[in-house]
Amino acid sequence: MSVIDRLYSYKEDLYGVIGSDHLFVKHNLMKKQGVLNESKKKVRLLVDEKDKLKKDLEAAQSDVAEFSKRCELASQAQEIMAKALAEANTQRKWMLDKITQLEEMVESLRAECYDLRGENLSLKSETRKQSQFKFTLDYENLQTFFFNFGARQVLAEVKELHPNLDLFAIEADYPAPEEAEDGADQPPTEGTEDSVDQPTTEWA
Repeated sequence: MSVIDRLYSYKEDLYGVIGSDHLFVKHNLMKKQGVLNESKKKVRLLVDEKDKLKKDLEAAQSDVAEFSKRCELASQAQEIMAKALAEANTQRKWMLDKITQLEEMVESLRAECYDLRGENLSLKSETRKQSQFKFTLDYENLQTFFFNFGARQVLAEVKELHPNLDLFAIEADYPAPEEAEDGADQPPTEGTEDSVDQPTTEWA
């Protein structure tokens, strides 16, 4: 074989080796390109996830700020309610003290009214006795006077206890002294200006 033939043979072998290496390199490049594309997709997904997390973080920060504001308002409202409650307790204590004072005044006035009522009844009874004794001479005799006086005294006490009871027919059987001709010595009767009014207030 001549030198030229050998050179051509080496050339073909060299082309074969180069072609085989080129295909191998090209295959590796294509494989790496696929890996690179997958990596790019993952990177894009990670970027999208990062943007989403960033938005969620901003929303969470906004919620935290709003919640903090609500907590501050709630704290202020709690302080206001505490002050109002303290004022209400003070007002309640003052009102209870006032009620106690009023109850003591009512009890004092009630006792005073009982005393006045007793004095009024005593005065009325004394006035009635004086009136009856003043007109003793108008009765036929002293025995009739005392009988009628006692009966009318009992009737008067019955009328005080039972003011709605009709005692007109019974009172007619025990007449009072007749009126004086000049009217100067007329005894005071119930319902006149000279009579002593009995208090009608009933206490529980």
